[in-house]
Amino acid sequence: MHGAEECAGNVQQLCVHKYAPFLNWWEFVKCQNYQGRENIGKPEIALNCAQTAGIDWETGGPGVCAGLDGSGKASEGVARFRRSVILGHELGITKSCTVLISGNAVCVHDGTWKDCEVRRIFHSIVSTIYTNQGPKLEWPQCERLRQTNRRRAQAAE
Repeated sequence: MHGAEECAGNVQQLCVHKYAPFLNWWEFVKCQNYQGRENIGKPEIALNCAQTAGIDWETGGPGVCAGLDGSGKASEGVARFRRSVILGHELGITKSCTVLISGNAVCVHDGTWKDCEVRRIFHSIVSTIYTNQGPKLEWPQCERLRQTNRRRAQAAE
């Protein structure tokens, strides 16, 4: 079962997702994950990772949403988490690591990766990033993403 700290981590990530640009949110999530699963949700980790990811926690939306103290207990964040749990149930998600692209489960991790076609998933993720984030990315970021996509596609062939 998931404990209170993991739920707080979900609240923190949902709030950062709402109020920060995609790339800052992604850096925040990677930073939290790097600290170890047992530390996700701890207030000091959220605050440190926000700083690392260039997120203004104190005067920006994420702090108000999740709690200025980083606790993940503020009402807006808890409401977002509840909606996320309900959506998961509505989509039939039963494993906490289910990768969705455009509302479709494309990969599940339950001790090991299941139902995953690496090439299909990679191309779907890249396509989704281009579709949803491309206009927000500055030119050098787009070019790096395109080059990485080409190299990985060539390596996968």
